[in-house]
Amino acid sequence: MPWDPDFTPTGRETLIRRTRRVGFCAVLMAGASMLAFILTAVPRGVPRFYHLFLGAVALWFVVLAGHTFHRLWQMIRKTIEQLARMAVIDETSGSFDSLYLRLRLEEEEDRAKRYGGVTSLLCIDVGGLEETVRRHGQAGADAVLESLVATMLDELRRCDVLGRLAENEFLAILPETDRRNARRVAERQRASVEELSFDCPDGGKVDFIRLNIGVAALPINGDTMTSVIAAARNAANRIRSSGANEVGVSEQFVKTDEIGQYIVEEVRGEKRDSG
Repeated sequence: MPWDPDFTPTGRETLIRRTRRVGFCAVLMAGASMLAFILTAVPRGVPRFYHLFLGAVALWFVVLAGHTFHRLWQMIRKTIEQLARMAVIDETSGSFDSLYLRLRLEEEEDRAKRYGGVTSLLCIDVGGLEETVRRHGQAGADAVLESLVATMLDELRRCDVLGRLAENEFLAILPETDRRNARRVAERQRASVEELSFDCPDGGKVDFIRLNIGVAALPINGDTMTSVIAAARNAANRIRSSGANEVGVSEQFVKTDEIGQYIVEEVRGEKRDSG
């Protein structure tokens, strides 16, 4: 049966803990075996100091085996963490891949349902990559993507997550961030990329990369992360179809109660002052 490793945070910690437990048991078994061998192999009637000497040798062997395992365990743990990182990182852009995004979205949805709060999503549509491929090849596009991700990450907090949804589409998860602040983040990302000129391996310059960013939030624009992603994507597609290069906030509101619906209508401009 093939081994299917679980590289989620919980699965990674479980794997590391099991590896440490197996190694610790192996060291104890080795020490016990060495001590049993000494006690049974030494003939009766020999001086006691000889037994003490062999016991000290056995203790030294156990300490040496424990030290060796400790170093080996550190190497194993580092390897597991590197494999886990490789399993959730998009090789081309250096951002998280769709698998890790799905895991984080599930965590944020569970947290929002349990504790409340608002989580905003930025659906980032990258324009100009196809033109980059035509002018500078795939290597040029990969270099631009790597620099682009670094630029977008500069505008995010450490608790935020940026990952690649599709070829030209990225998703940013902003925990505990309302739509107003999320839009400010998106505007900074858009403006910073618009002002940049990216270097390509062939010596060329790319200064036509543009971002169309759709903003949506849970639970304002959907009661699940799937519906919120769809709302943010629709907002980004609406901007792209109009030929604009800007940030758009989703207008797909979830109807909750009378007060919430009143606020929704106020935002949409459906309520007018009677005067």
